[in-house]
Amino acid sequence: MQFGMLGPAGMLGVLDAIAAARDLPQLEHHEMQAQMFKIWLEHEAGVASAAAGMDPRLAMQDLVYKHKILRRLGKALSTAVQLLLPQGKQQHKHKQQPRQQHSQDKAASLVMLLLASLTMFVQAWTASATSTQLEADQLQVALQVTQSGLLATIEQATSIMTARLQAVMQPPACSSSSSSGSSSSMLSKLVEAATPVTCVCISSVRELIQAWPGAAPLAAAALAPCFVSVVELAWAVLEAGAAAGLFDGSSSSSSSEHFIWDAIICDAVQLAASISKVLGPAVVHEGTLARYRPHAQQFASDTLLKLLMSWAGIRIAVLHKQQQQQQQPGQVCVQPYHQQLLAELRVMPDEQQVSFNLLQASAGTMHAYAALAFTMQMRSAALQSSSSSSSSSKQSCGAMAAAHPTAVAAAAVPSVSSRQYELLLLTMLEGAVLLPSAEVYCRSQAMVSVADVSRHARVICSSSAAGVATLPASDTLLQCLLLEAGPALLRRTRCASVVGCPTLADHAAARGTAAAEEALAEAVYNIRLALLQLSRAAFEAALEAPELPPALQQHPHSAAALLEAGLRATLAEPHQTQSREDATYSLGVLCFACNMTQHLQGHIRAVCRAESAAAEQLFGLAASMLKAASQVCSSSFADKLGFSSSTYREVVLESAISSADAAVHAIVQQAEFPAAQRLLLLGRLLSVLGKAAGLCSSEAWPDHLTSAADWFEIYHHLLGVAVRSVDDCVQLLGEVTLLGEAAAAAEAARQLQQQVAALASALEQQLQVADEAAPLPATAAPEHLLQQQQQLRQAMSVELPQQLQQFGEAVCHQLPVSLWCCNPRCSNLQQQSEAELVGGKACVCAGCRTARFCSRQCLEQCWKTRLHKGACRRIAAGRQQQQQP
Repeated sequence: MQFGMLGPAGMLGVLDAIAAARDLPQLEHHEMQAQMFKIWLEHEAGVASAAAGMDPRLAMQDLVYKHKILRRLGKALSTAVQLLLPQGKQQHKHKQQPRQQHSQDKAASLVMLLLASLTMFVQAWTASATSTQLEADQLQVALQVTQSGLLATIEQATSIMTARLQAVMQPPACSSSSSSGSSSSMLSKLVEAATPVTCVCISSVRELIQAWPGAAPLAAAALAPCFVSVVELAWAVLEAGAAAGLFDGSSSSSSSEHFIWDAIICDAVQLAASISKVLGPAVVHEGTLARYRPHAQQFASDTLLKLLMSWAGIRIAVLHKQQQQQQQPGQVCVQPYHQQLLAELRVMPDEQQVSFNLLQASAGTMHAYAALAFTMQMRSAALQSSSSSSSSSKQSCGAMAAAHPTAVAAAAVPSVSSRQYELLLLTMLEGAVLLPSAEVYCRSQAMVSVADVSRHARVICSSSAAGVATLPASDTLLQCLLLEAGPALLRRTRCASVVGCPTLADHAAARGTAAAEEALAEAVYNIRLALLQLSRAAFEAALEAPELPPALQQHPHSAAALLEAGLRATLAEPHQTQSREDATYSLGVLCFACNMTQHLQGHIRAVCRAESAAAEQLFGLAASMLKAASQVCSSSFADKLGFSSSTYREVVLESAISSADAAVHAIVQQAEFPAAQRLLLLGRLLSVLGKAAGLCSSEAWPDHLTSAADWFEIYHHLLGVAVRSVDDCVQLLGEVTLLGEAAAAAEAARQLQQQVAALASALEQQLQVADEAAPLPATAAPEHLLQQQQQLRQAMSVELPQQLQQFGEAVCHQLPVSLWCCNPRCSNLQQQSEAELVGGKACVCAGCRTARFCSRQCLEQCWKTRLHKGACRRIAAGRQQQQQP
């Protein structure tokens, strides 16, 4: 097509003519010209300059800076929207003449053409900008569109249309017997009340937020005049559809009216999808979030949250339907919370309305989740800035009502209830389970969003007494769903692969296999960490209650699986940094896991008696906690914290000792546990205590900051734990029979008995020395305190830490099992459980075929120290004897 005869002046004159239109017939006259303008603009933005060998940027700069095309487009759109609005008395008349309806349809088509032109040009203009030009381009677009008056016009139009829709939905002043059939006529009134301007307004903001250049926070500021009002209009559309009986099938209106209103609903839902797509990625980057926070009120409205909640519910309804159609063995079926959420919001779309093409990709669910997390964060930010989300909604509506009296009916929007927050969280967790098994990347992003929503919802609900009162009931529901779905989500991470996940397969094709494998590991880590965060939120308060929740009492092994995976995720080497924040968080997780294990001890017995797998799961949790405690009891962990020696010993070391002691003895006290497993846990605990005792007696750290009384208390506590553990070992050694050839097994048992007797004697002597010491008060002179510390240290047995470690390691070596890595010095916390860590065939010792090692390094370490060699030969010899006739 040739545009030489018209040129920029002629084509831009089309915009000026549309902006000068005074009525619908004039506007209708320009529809064909608007179509030509769109084609011309596409040509100028790329084809023309490319054909001439020119930089398209130069041609677009002329249009933007010289001809002010964005401002002209905005003015033309503003005029068209104003003319589409019902004028004067027509605002209250619902019947329209066919000719008037035809003019409105034509004018609406013109508006959509202009919107498409604006979207296309802004995207091309932004794509041609370099990073240094981008900020200037953002400001230029925002300035010209704002100066055109388009945003103010959209705000006015949406407030009027929202008021009209809500007026139709108002119940009659006096009810009658015929009121039950009102839904059949309501749809007709709604279709006539909406007019094409409803779709135009919703589409305008949808196109603008998708086309807006660069950083979305700038768009947030520029779109502020109309964003909230358009969101309220979209929500009014969904409410109107529900009131007309479209979602429950009670409407008996004509098929043409159904078709028209379905199209309007589709626009409202697509607006929610567009908002999700734009706002969702913002939650990933703290820098972007920081730029959003000044505009938090704009994104804190109840209406926006409800619209996004509905969109997420609709997406999960599709996933739920897909799961029902594709039932697979072992598939986890959870309660359809999305149905309850949509019912609570009074939005229950039928199958036709959830069959939009935009519902197919899993990435859309990820965007919906991320947008909800973003909105909840904005609500939390608005709350923390002393302005609640409900007051934001009222102020926004109040401003519209002051400017447009016809919008008064649209002023009040009900606040989001605690019940809706509760159902939102459960629905999001349901959706994470329903995602296809291979979609590990999308599932990880979804779980991160679920954890974010949980955290911010708790902050919001805790801001009022009524909200606080609802938290226990919400936690109970979350506990049940976590214990049901959590282990299933963890199992799905085991079989995750780059090849099986479409998103990661694309990542591998673009960036290489190594980068994709790294992204896979990060995705698995995020799922485990999110489950841990949700578990802490749901269970931490419950542990302080007089009685544990029924779900925990009945399924302690499921809780153990969640705790073990989360604990290992926080302390696994690839995810450990040198930051104090990470180290402090890891210690908190360890204490939480041990605290829960201790609370569960009364319910472990019944479960272990009924299920042997449950006992193994709890053993794995205790093993992981001991590995974690061993990491904490090290100078490198203290360096990460950046604490002084005194602070580390008072705060960290004592907590680690107490946590490990409580967790192990919660299981050791259960007679239903095999004696060998209880003895192994005690052996690993004594090894940890040996490391801790070495730190207490170490002269590498000056202790002038610690009073003798505090230092003495820590060491005395450690001795008490060691004495109790050794006493339990003495008892269990009499119950356990070592594997292997009988004579060698008896000799190994005798050596263990000798070691434990010597250790018990050394502990008794050390405890007596400690009891006889009388620490000076903290008010004593510093030189006296330091002198007494030195005296106490000299009185400590130098050999005791080594004795504790040696005996603990000897127990572990003499009792090899397949449930953990049999190297007692192993610190590997990879994989989600200890059983999974050593689950491969290559982990089995080729000699004894009993012991398992997580790596060749662990196996070689045990052979070089000759600790496994004797047990290996003994067990192999015993097997040969059994095989002989």
